[in-house]
Amino acid sequence: MSIPVLHASALSGVTPEQLAESAARLMDSLDTYGFEKLVNHMIPLLWRASTSATRGQEITQQVAFEADLPGYQDTMERFFLRGALTVALLEVMAQTLNLDPKLFTSQCTNEASTIHINRFPPIQRTELDEGQDQHI
Repeated sequence: MSIPVLHASALSGVTPEQLAESAARLMDSLDTYGFEKLVNHMIPLLWRASTSATRGQEITQQVAFEADLPGYQDTMERFFLRGALTVALLEVMAQTLNLDPKLFTSQCTNEASTIHINRFPPIQRTELDEGQDQHI
């Protein structure tokens, strides 16, 4: 069995017929396997490039400043712009289920403009038990 694949480019800038074909394949994969691999969406490249400079560093401040995490602001802005991909997927899924295409996306609002990123470095269970670390 191979993993079903959907190209992100199939969700925008295509004819209604092409979109319907992609939507049908997506729903068939979701119905059969419960998932589909989305490719060519740029999100992994965005995260890989932005986190490699800080990998392994402990971040202790609540607010990350550009001097502390170079590229952080740009990374977060690009991440939020990728939200359009989520909207496109939800609309395709609703349409394929013969529902109003805006049924799911009407629940997505622009008020969700805050993201909390937590990083807890691994610690030994004994440190928690002894009260040496309280980050949980």
